[in-house]
Amino acid sequence: MEIGQAIDGLTGRITAFRFVRRLDMSANDLREAFKGIIPGSENLTVSYAANGSQIIHVGDKSVEVGAMASNDEIMAAIRNADRLPNVTFTVERQKAPSMSVTGASYVTGSIADKLKSVRAKIEAGSAKMDQAIAKMDQAATAHSQLADTVSGEADALLAELGQFTNSPPQG
Repeated sequence: MEIGQAIDGLTGRITAFRFVRRLDMSANDLREAFKGIIPGSENLTVSYAANGSQIIHVGDKSVEVGAMASNDEIMAAIRNADRLPNVTFTVERQKAPSMSVTGASYVTGSIADKLKSVRAKIEAGSAKMDQAIAKMDQAATAHSQLADTVSGEADALLAELGQFTNSPPQG
């Protein structure tokens, strides 16, 4: 076995050991490690972020450290948090402005009014058209009646003329 492979294997075992050790470490272990060093460490709690990081809570401070952070890294993060002021921020979502497909949202009222006006004109035009068609129907009926009258008078005239010319058929 080469020395490089041996070191890689050893490094892998050490990393695995640290990983197992870190998983075994509890909030009680951290409280004990920080006793007398970090004020408020007797009430230390640990929670986990969605990304797998640890969130260490000591008093009113909370620090996020990696899942594999050592005690020294955690202590440094807590001390840095002590030097920095707590900052609380709230994200306020602004209501998105309504969007108009036509870009004419500012004239919505006037468009609606114009549409109502057009509909009223169409209805009035439809009523006029119905009246005009009724008149045309009356005219067509009168025309047909006139044709019947003219035809009847033509028959009567032919009958009268036939009496005067009662001559024998020519043939």
